[in-house]
Amino acid sequence: MTKHLYLSVPYAERTLARALGARWCPQARRWYCTTTLHRSRAFKRWRDTSRWRRVTIHPDDTKGGIRAAKQHDCLFDSAAKSWYVVVTDDGTLTAWHKARLTPAPTHVLRVSFAEREAAKKHGARWDATLRRWVVRSRAPLSAWLLQRLA
Repeated sequence: MTKHLYLSVPYAERTLARALGARWCPQARRWYCTTTLHRSRAFKRWRDTSRWRRVTIHPDDTKGGIRAAKQHDCLFDSAAKSWYVVVTDDGTLTAWHKARLTPAPTHVLRVSFAEREAAKKHGARWDATLRRWVVRSRAPLSAWLLQRLA
């Protein structure tokens, strides 16, 4: 599921680019690297970002959702606290990405202090802004969570 991200490598630096993992695409007549390699600082000077666009993705707020985001070449922007995927002008979003262009629905829960550990086990998270327990997921809610919807 890796995509090719094109690089602007001068002819004089081609051997260095190849040594770092870049590959030559004879059809496009350009150097490229995979999405997993483009994060490397070594490729920073050759990135052809004029052809890239950044699309914000909203994975489920669970360990499984975060793992899936990483498997689908999503990157985390720590400054903006958001996930995104890099799309080239010739690339298209997969069905997984398209399903996550909008945030998952937020379900507010009524959870007592004594039930907080059980809430965590069921995927709920404390939202400091709302000062409530919430579940952000596209998956069906468990019976335990359904009983505690606010």
